Amino acid sequence: MRKTLRGRPPLGLDMRLILETVRRHGTVMAAARDLGCSDAYIHVRLKEAGLTLRRVLEASTLEDLLPGVPTHPDSKTVSPVKPSL
Repeated sequence: MRKTLRGRPPLGLDMRLILETVRRHGTVMAAARDLGCSDAYIHVRLKEAGLTLRRVLEASTLEDLLPGVPTHPDSKTVSPVKPSL
């Protein structure tokens, strides 16, 4: 007999997409509606990446937020950090 999965399948939204949407809308609730996910999902993804809503909204560019941040929830690797010269 085959076991069935319980609950909703993982969304697997790309972190860059989440960050862009949150910055565009300015609130997690509006971004969640646009992405078709819950606000809790976005808050969990931000927390996993070590980010806060304030930091996301105040960053001058996404690149300021993305070095070292996994872009995909299933990814164990992180985007490379560019060495400063």
